Amino acid sequence: MATTKISGWQKLGRLYRKELGDLRLESMVVLGLILLWNLFLYYKASTATWPPGTHLVFSLMMLVITGFLPLIESFKIWGDEWKNNTVYLLFSLPVNGQQVVLAKLLAVLTQFILLSLAALLATGALFKTTVLDADFVMINNEIWRLIWQYRLILAIIAVNGVLELVNFVLLAFLGTLLGQSVRRFSGLVAGAFFLAGMYVAGKLATWLTIVLNYLPWPATNIRLPLNFRDLSIYSTSSGDMSIYAGTVALLLVTGLLFIATVLFYNRRVEL
Repeated sequence: MATTKISGWQKLGRLYRKELGDLRLESMVVLGLILLWNLFLYYKASTATWPPGTHLVFSLMMLVITGFLPLIESFKIWGDEWKNNTVYLLFSLPVNGQQVVLAKLLAVLTQFILLSLAALLATGALFKTTVLDADFVMINNEIWRLIWQYRLILAIIAVNGVLELVNFVLLAFLGTLLGQSVRRFSGLVAGAFFLAGMYVAGKLATWLTIVLNYLPWPATNIRLPLNFRDLSIYSTSSGDMSIYAGTVALLLVTGLLFIATVLFYNRRVEL
């Protein structure tokens, strides 16, 4: 009887869906908090009990909660494997370390992105329903004009932000795996390694940026709006750092952290 061969991508997809399902409870709780909080703020805005615009500031504070989720989930997603005794099942699956680490990484990132978008959409809906139509149109048009005008800098900030988040998650992964391998004081070891790793990764990214800055990157001069008109992200004058060099440096650090996490999982955890 012929057997159906499952590709590596299919295995990764199944692992990813499994990891995403394990985060469902926390995701639903935070999503419910976002909805209830913004309904409460809508009530406050409709009764005019707070100064104008205050409710929008408080609405954006939900992004703080979603911002802490990667920190919590990055440690929890590995710790639960040992807590629930599913780590041995994970080791028995016909998958490699790259697929296991990548599936967990993508699940944490997906949760963060979706919940952050939900928080932003809730703020947008609150903004639309509580601001006068004329003011809404004017402010909305101005926001989109600034987004389009500074699209390059916003795109670079977004890419760098994602890379920083991935590094953050991978360091938490590596710290948790290290803590579980020593058993005693596992939480303390994981936390200490995470903090030390953040420092080392930052220093390494800075050094790589300086080295990569010697390459002939495109000269792009981006001026910031308002009071930052005299500050540029990159200037053609000597001594300035290229934004592209910084992004590539972060990408290299991300690659090194991913390789280190996979190697530690394969060689230390499984044995």
